[in-house]
Amino acid sequence: MSKHILIVEDDPDTLRLLKRWLESLGYEADTTMNGATALTLLQESIYGGMILDIYIPGMYGLEVLKHVPEFHPRLPVVMITGHPECQAEAMRLGAQAFLLKPFTTKEFKAAVEHSIGPVM
Repeated sequence: MSKHILIVEDDPDTLRLLKRWLESLGYEADTTMNGATALTLLQESIYGGMILDIYIPGMYGLEVLKHVPEFHPRLPVVMITGHPECQAEAMRLGAQAFLLKPFTTKEFKAAVEHSIGPVM
């Protein structure tokens, strides 16, 4: 399991916070605020997991999720959003976890470690 995680989030403050939380857990994180860029990064790098917001510029997060298996067939994805109505679709498309914003550090850690796995 790679400890290298891709975070896709359009809010710069949330993006920095998630990166800091992941790094405190021992992960390395790449970040982008754009869905299309996320797919490019997935083509270029090996990741152990992805944190993916639903409403992002460049490509809707659920559309990004549809394409993830093309590059990483078993990549664990934790979806994050403020829109609970998207949960069923996200899980149907293969997300391993769904976090509704705002969430706590404890909830984030539990979702990441359950879905992606703890850093060894």
